[in-house]
Amino acid sequence: MAEIDFQKMLDSMSVNGNSNDAIKSIYGIIPCYDSVQQHLLFQAFYFINKYDLTDMRGMFQDFDKVMRENKNLSFMGSQNLKQLLAAYTQNEYLRGIKIQTTNDVSEGK
Repeated sequence: MAEIDFQKMLDSMSVNGNSNDAIKSIYGIIPCYDSVQQHLLFQAFYFINKYDLTDMRGMFQDFDKVMRENKNLSFMGSQNLKQLLAAYTQNEYLRGIKIQTTNDVSEGK
């Protein structure tokens, strides 16, 4: 199972990031699995790694690709997503203020 690089995702949302589409960035953060599915996957990967089950690892990697393309959107109503969107909105707002104050300072001199 792939690890999530939160710093990379947050950097892509910032001014210096490569991604200009915040909706795609936020969609990338939405989890693919609920807590029960995550628990079962962690248990399965424990045994896959312990007994070096390469066929099972390949099967779960294919399964992971399918799950990443078909995200569970029941997460959309949760408080975590609301906080994520609020943080992004605040980031955009502060970025706008930063650009505006930079222009005001340069014009004042």
